[in-house]
Amino acid sequence: MSGGGTPQGCPEVAVLGIGTMGDAMARNIAAAGLGLRVWNRRRAAAEPLAEVGAVVCDTAAEACRGAKVVLTVLANERVVSEVMAEVGDGLDRDAVWL
Repeated sequence: MSGGGTPQGCPEVAVLGIGTMGDAMARNIAAAGLGLRVWNRRRAAAEPLAEVGAVVCDTAAEACRGAKVVLTVLANERVVSEVMAEVGDGLDRDAVWL
């Protein structure tokens, strides 16, 4: 699943967690013209990002599939650990996880 229109050589970015910070970061990533996939436990929080070209995903694993950069903007280390366990082997070996 591609964000479409990604400049050649630019990484696909997945943003996991669309709260105040995640939303702002995702919008900046989209404004930079990078391919963007987003996920949030409450899908409704991520849906407005479709207006700026983001692909809204149903699962964290789906958002991470093929992403070269994964940005987690989640509540705490427990939630990050849970979400990344759900992603499992779906994270590309070369991906940068922030």
